[in-house]
Amino acid sequence: MGHTKSDNYQEVRTAGNQSSRSSVQVAKTMNMIRETKVVEFESKVV
Repeated sequence: MGHTKSDNYQEVRTAGNQSSRSSVQVAKTMNMIRETKVVEFESKVV
């Protein structure tokens, strides 16, 4: 029984931070893809 409640809490918080950070990265990537598509579309229109 080496784990205390605070250890588990710290692990859960770290895991939560990592998952939220990766979802932010995905959102940024999606925005970049969307902007690229818009640029391509505009260049085709012109």
